[in-house]
Amino acid sequence: MAKVTYRMFLLCLMMLMHPPIAADSIMLYSPSWSSKNTLYKHEVVTKALDLTKQEYGSYTTKITDIDIKPKRIIALMQTGKLVNVAVFAANEMWDKSALPIRIPIRGGMLSYRLLLVNKNDLDKFSQVTSAEQLKALRPGVVNDWSTTGVLERGGFDVVQSQHFEGLFSMLSSGRIEYIPRGVYEIYTELENRRQKYPDVVIEPTLAIRIPMVTYVYVAPQERRLAQRIEKGLAKMVQNGELRRIFNKYYQQEFQLAQLHNRRIIEIESDYYMQLNGMESNLIWPLGDVQH
Repeated sequence: MAKVTYRMFLLCLMMLMHPPIAADSIMLYSPSWSSKNTLYKHEVVTKALDLTKQEYGSYTTKITDIDIKPKRIIALMQTGKLVNVAVFAANEMWDKSALPIRIPIRGGMLSYRLLLVNKNDLDKFSQVTSAEQLKALRPGVVNDWSTTGVLERGGFDVVQSQHFEGLFSMLSSGRIEYIPRGVYEIYTELENRRQKYPDVVIEPTLAIRIPMVTYVYVAPQERRLAQRIEKGLAKMVQNGELRRIFNKYYQQEFQLAQLHNRRIIEIESDYYMQLNGMESNLIWPLGDVQH
């Protein structure tokens, strides 16, 4: 009896010295209206967590699919309620408010943007070959997009909307002349609205390139979780898994875009000069995702 009691004492002592690590709880923000993007973000983050199980232990994930503005998301992350992980185009606001994991999960492919236009305006774009010429046409943007500030600082006469849906109405009525959208999202967005806005099409000859990256951001109080996701993403870069997942979701869109047959309009951004210092394996060659 004494031996049993002593063994139980030792077991309890060991548990106190080495308490079991609680499972990491991931609350990933992604609005439900972008279901394909949600699936992509979730797969990337969960794969990073899977690859770090041995070191960090188990985890749980939950999608927070409320459609709210980025500043409100940041507020939620800072309180630790509802959201502790989010995926966004990198910008200074996010860098200051959360923990950025500086591994671009879309390999820099966010940089390429096609233009939604009114089919009656197609002739306006046929001779555009430079950013200066494009400035003569009015882009429509949502006020909290990362591209909004870039275009404004670049001298574009941007027309802002509080909501994405309002841009289609503005484009259809002629208040704006184009909406710049990422290659990975534009086809689904147009297809979902084709019946309501039959006069909106994708301009077939142009693309914009604004150096841009997509980061995973983690709540500032979750440093251990940020370290875990960063280690997992680094492994995914090394073993090619990150690019494989991207191609699984978006290769078809880049094949449809035929960027090599378009005139690429280069637009500079001071913030994204950081791309020049990134390792080459983090920014993928365009050909790798088109073929």
